[in-house]
Amino acid sequence: MASRKPVIPPKETNEYLASHEIPQLFECLITGLMFHRPADPVQYIQECLEQIKRIGFRSVRWDLFVEDKRCVLPPLGLKRNTEPFSKYQPLVGTDCLRLRIRPQTSIICVLSPPGIDGFGFSERMMRRYPNFVHICMGDLAKNCAKIEERKPNSRWKDAIEYINSGDFAPEDMVLELLIWNLNQYPTSTGFIIDGYPRTFKQYDDLKIHIGGDRLSGVVLIDAPEEKCLRRIHIANQRKRQCDEHLSFDVVQRKMCMYKKVTLAMCKVIDDEKKLYIVDGEPKCDLIEREMLSVFEIILSKKETGPPVQAESTCDADVPTQKSVPRFVGCPGNSLALHIPTIQPDYKDTGRRPGLPTCPVLVLLGGPGSGRTKQSLALCKSVKGAKHYNLTDLLRTKVLSSLANGGEKDWDVVAKRVHSSQPPLYYDRLIPEYWDVQLDILREEFVKSAKCATIVIIEGYMNDEKQISTFNQTIGGADMIVLLDCKEEIMKSRLSRRCTRLKRIEDEAHIVYQRINFFKQVTLSVARYFDELGKLVIVPADREADLISKDLKALIEYFLAKRKSSSKNNCNRIDVRILQSFNDFVFI
Repeated sequence: MASRKPVIPPKETNEYLASHEIPQLFECLITGLMFHRPADPVQYIQECLEQIKRIGFRSVRWDLFVEDKRCVLPPLGLKRNTEPFSKYQPLVGTDCLRLRIRPQTSIICVLSPPGIDGFGFSERMMRRYPNFVHICMGDLAKNCAKIEERKPNSRWKDAIEYINSGDFAPEDMVLELLIWNLNQYPTSTGFIIDGYPRTFKQYDDLKIHIGGDRLSGVVLIDAPEEKCLRRIHIANQRKRQCDEHLSFDVVQRKMCMYKKVTLAMCKVIDDEKKLYIVDGEPKCDLIEREMLSVFEIILSKKETGPPVQAESTCDADVPTQKSVPRFVGCPGNSLALHIPTIQPDYKDTGRRPGLPTCPVLVLLGGPGSGRTKQSLALCKSVKGAKHYNLTDLLRTKVLSSLANGGEKDWDVVAKRVHSSQPPLYYDRLIPEYWDVQLDILREEFVKSAKCATIVIIEGYMNDEKQISTFNQTIGGADMIVLLDCKEEIMKSRLSRRCTRLKRIEDEAHIVYQRINFFKQVTLSVARYFDELGKLVIVPADREADLISKDLKALIEYFLAKRKSSSKNNCNRIDVRILQSFNDFVFI
């Protein structure tokens, strides 16, 4: 009879590994290998083991063989956001914004939608360009978050929740991580960075802190949404046994963020002549071949230099302005940079028949800009002014529906913007994502406009579709006012309001989404009305009384001009009268 091999019980195996700290040992060795990448890995491991014998197993840590390369340096020089997951100290040894790579280094970024293997195609490019360094920002952020979250008071502790839920990691943390990894290869001839940039802020950070000259190009592997979802489904089937698959909500959120934010950013990159699109529909070999051709074109332009152009009067070293430019509804004011243009399907042809003809002022502004407070103040100071607050109406209806388990009527109000997919629970908590049924919109307007001198609409026309809906249902928006407020001030106000009122939409992780929506979507609405000559911007990061004073003066000026225009039998105000508002000074 053949002898049976002895079987070690799993319990004894686990006890042995734990008692001898074998997992920590392997983690330490692998981290050292990935950090140093020695030419002879076997010799390197032998030297590491000899050192561990000398200092003892109790001294083994994951960063044992990388610590000698690091030292504590000054913190970040850039301004911190006030949301909780941004209150952190820089990575140990990270001189965060001091780049040490060569000026002539080429950087090529590779972007792809969820489900398309941008990492794999970037690795294929490394076969052709072995002197380049491949940096995968998605894997770096996940791995760093997993390691750092074990530490007490880690700044990555909250960030991992955003990453796992399908949201973008905080931009400032990702920027630090990117620059630190670039600095590990100061003499490299080039870098392939996949998964970065994915937002407008990240693209601005890339140009400011790494340099627009170093950015040779951005390659976008474009593929239909059906293929992306199919590939994610196949990958989930493989990973389901090890609990690493993505849930439906996470997949939908990733796809929504890609379409809403990343593709909008790619339009800006394309306008700057740095975007190269590769068809992601064919087989992998054909995609690889096309990417190689694109890389050759990009690097040949880097070597020969761009075509000679006339000298620009702009200073290339001046960082891009982060706040919304002071564009007013008058000629001569420059349009906002990096804000996509929109063209609603239905233009404004005036007030719809059968509706009150009183003027309409639409009040735009980010969350925390003070729209409600200023609207109520105007109703007190301007005779006959009525406040039409769609946000409060929807908040009452939607949250009531959620609390009662509603699946119909007001539940469909909380649909996702720019998507035919049903809303996620997370989306239903964000007021900017809400929409209103047409009959409700019209009915509430008629109630507010009866005997009104002017109707102030708050909480509507947040995106391109809502402009078309308003034009179809009501029409005749006479003036748009944007309350322009710094992001850190809005966050501070919402944080205080969250403490006071305990609103779900004021919690930090929801605020992050709301402000991002305002910057990426609603600002396009403001730009659209600016091009029509209907927009006036009022700085809203001042004392509330000063803002109210300016808004009151603006409306009184507006109504006086409209009254004089009515003598010519014109019910709607001519947008050209705003041109004479150039002399209006906001204190």
